[in-house]
Amino acid sequence: MQFDNGWHGADNTNATGGHYRYNAGKGDQPHGMRLNFRLNSDTGRVVYRYATSQNGGSADVYIDGAYVSTVNYKGNSGSTRSPIFGAVRSFDVHNSGAHTFETRSRGDGEEFDDEVCVENGGSDDRPQKGPGKTKNSDDLVSAGQSLTQNVLVPDGVQALSVLADAGVDLPFKLIVVTPSGAIVGSADASAGRAVVEAPVSQSGPYLIQMVNVGLGPVNIWTAATPLVQRSPIAGIRPLQVTGDGSMFASLVNFGFNQNPNLSSLLNYRDEEHEIHLVSHRLDSFVQIDGNRTNVYSHWADQQQPGG
Repeated sequence: MQFDNGWHGADNTNATGGHYRYNAGKGDQPHGMRLNFRLNSDTGRVVYRYATSQNGGSADVYIDGAYVSTVNYKGNSGSTRSPIFGAVRSFDVHNSGAHTFETRSRGDGEEFDDEVCVENGGSDDRPQKGPGKTKNSDDLVSAGQSLTQNVLVPDGVQALSVLADAGVDLPFKLIVVTPSGAIVGSADASAGRAVVEAPVSQSGPYLIQMVNVGLGPVNIWTAATPLVQRSPIAGIRPLQVTGDGSMFASLVNFGFNQNPNLSSLLNYRDEEHEIHLVSHRLDSFVQIDGNRTNVYSHWADQQQPGG
């Protein structure tokens, strides 16, 4: 699925897959979610599972660019950090072939996305950008004092979203600063919550500063998530070594890496699609590891003529 800037990730055992995404429904940027999918027949359904909270807002649902309904995330209980799961809506889709499913936040409160399922169809959608890892913290800030946190933003960053929540209507100020010292943005808390969302391009340690402008201490919880460019990653999987020293290997696509400069498979599933059979000389590689500890994003550059 494709997510705009402003979405954060969290784990919850009550979520369908143990993980969900949410946005605060504040800020001046759009908070959309989009899924490209295909139907295998002329009739199908999109099943959308989500959560609710006392601060929940609403989002408009679009299928193939046309408005179909509005989803309400407001409930009698639940919070940003502990929403109530189990809500579900389904939407009929007609005609086989390519389709899109979207939610577009109205900016009137929190939105919680649990899972999107396609009946009589599927999706191999692999967006080239999306939310990176969310960093959370929970800190007590004394009256008239400030507290600063460091958030390491990876290469390939396109935007950054920071949410600060006191849980109660107490005044504080949120400031986000780049590694070079420029202010990304600042926001005064409203109803105990402040959000800074802005395009950024510089990687490295960002500073998140919370200033308590009230008369008493305040406990502030924060969530910071970069929007990052993802690059395809792949691995060379050995299959057979012949007597003349040639190695036959398969190129396996492992999905997308959040950091184009890293070759880590952490947090990515092994999806063996678009497999190509290629032949190489055994000595044309420094290392080829069957355990996939080495990943060749640009495997074609490693080929040698005559292999």
